[in-house]
Amino acid sequence: MSPNIITLKGEGYKIRLSRSPQDKPELRYRRKVENLARQGKFTRPGRRMLRSLRSQYGLSDEAADAIEAEVLKPFHDYQRKLAEYREALAECLDAGAEPSRNDLIDLKDYQKHLGLKDEDVAAIEQELTGSRLMLAEQPVMPKPKPAVSNPEPAVKQYSTFSFETVRVDAQGKVIKTTPGEAAYFTEDLGSGATLDMVRIPGGKYRMGAAEGEEDARENEYPQHEVTVPEFWMGKYAVTQAQWKAVAALDNVERDLKADPAHFKGAERPVECVYWGEAVEFCQRLLQRTGRDYQLPSEAQWEYACRAGTVTPFYFGPTITPEIVNYAGDCTYGKGLKGIYRQETVDVGSFPPNAFGLYDMHGNVWEWCLDDWHSSYQGAPADGSAWKSSGERKLLRGGSWNDYPRNCGSAFRSSFAPDLHINFIGFRVVCSAPRALP
Repeated sequence: MSPNIITLKGEGYKIRLSRSPQDKPELRYRRKVENLARQGKFTRPGRRMLRSLRSQYGLSDEAADAIEAEVLKPFHDYQRKLAEYREALAECLDAGAEPSRNDLIDLKDYQKHLGLKDEDVAAIEQELTGSRLMLAEQPVMPKPKPAVSNPEPAVKQYSTFSFETVRVDAQGKVIKTTPGEAAYFTEDLGSGATLDMVRIPGGKYRMGAAEGEEDARENEYPQHEVTVPEFWMGKYAVTQAQWKAVAALDNVERDLKADPAHFKGAERPVECVYWGEAVEFCQRLLQRTGRDYQLPSEAQWEYACRAGTVTPFYFGPTITPEIVNYAGDCTYGKGLKGIYRQETVDVGSFPPNAFGLYDMHGNVWEWCLDDWHSSYQGAPADGSAWKSSGERKLLRGGSWNDYPRNCGSAFRSSFAPDLHINFIGFRVVCSAPRALP
């Protein structure tokens, strides 16, 4: 069924929301359960609160128990996986001797199979062995020098692609084109789908709106310096074809619908995906590849979007519908009006930024890992996500249905993490791989 569309205006937003039954008792109870669940358990006062809310919301015990079970399932699954890892390690130690190298290799593979990170199992290893388990490197024998005097250069472990960026003037007219090149690798998602990951070089930048930037909001200040280590980012927002392939992979914490998007098209960005589903997508990629896929931190996202620029948009002082998909009947600065498409378009339909990333402005909002904060006071300066168990998650980039200002490099927004809506998608990042395919 297609979602009903309503139009809301206020606080500078122009958005169409799929109607979501946010006031249903079940959803209100679920949100409270999520807030009260700590480490998979409820405190005694928390349990009393939930019993009271069951009565207040008119929920049957069966319905309330089902909600609690669903919310607590990730906690219980995590504890089960830790117990399985503990059992596997204990078996390796049963004979009383140190685990062999092959034991450690297989144990590490089993850890990845369970979806556990090194920090998850550190306490177990410390308890059972008295130290962290480290896989020693095999000694490397020196290779004989080749007989030829001019050996062939080493083969690169990644590929490069070429592209062309554009710069616009105050009215949005293209005044300069510049060729670019970026490194990338391709991840096989199965079902014939692939994912291109682009290298984002590490560096420093000023995060937030510049002083005096037109229409800047208080939550975009104070502008501050952030140091971002190298990482890799999706060349495009996740497409419907990519989503469908990953939705067919083994479940980690939750099921994924194969085709949730409102605007259909294999190369259009997936939307109507809530934050937890985007996280599940990343977890399945980790489970499949062993690489640490996740949503970008807000600092990573803005750094990648700016790609070295300091203007409101990476194209320059404004945008037009010729280079970004947004509500083109609205303007920013001296920019010109144009077509308002009222839907998503295929990813890569417009020129990229200097890092080789496409559609960082417009088309769909993109979920970030961070919780919402109303200013940058106290924000991390190392590029990491800023978490505080908040009830709202960060969004960046604007969408097909937004004012141009909302698509700017510094513009920040947030929504409840359980919101399905036809203008929110996401893209993924991973840390610099040690060895690329």
